[in-house]
Amino acid sequence: MMTLEKIMVCVNCESHAEQLIRRGVQLSQLLKSPLYVLSIDPELAKQPDDKQERCMAEWRKISQEAGAEFIMKNFQMRKPCDGIVESAKEKQITQLIIGQSAQTRWQEITRGSLINELLNKVGEIDLHVVAVGSE
Repeated sequence: MMTLEKIMVCVNCESHAEQLIRRGVQLSQLLKSPLYVLSIDPELAKQPDDKQERCMAEWRKISQEAGAEFIMKNFQMRKPCDGIVESAKEKQITQLIIGQSAQTRWQEITRGSLINELLNKVGEIDLHVVAVGSE
């Protein structure tokens, strides 16, 4: 029995979101599967600023044009990784797309790596890390 693939793209205001969403659309079309675009930003627990409002409006528009469901969540005081994993499990996601981290090696050592955290927590969900600037 084949599993229905479900794809989730994770974006924030610093993540080259349009590029990630396009990659999700490509994979979704290839696999003929539903696509979700998830925005998790701890800063949105406060009042969103103009940049965040513009980002969300643009992602919502791109998502709708692609036939994807746009999901906006804020997880005040929680790690973004936990919010991503929770959302992915709620939607029974099988493929997760994130952008390459902009962290320096030192930041990864001192703060931890989102990619490593996700790898440890996503279980059987495939994790796709898209290089910044790749098409």
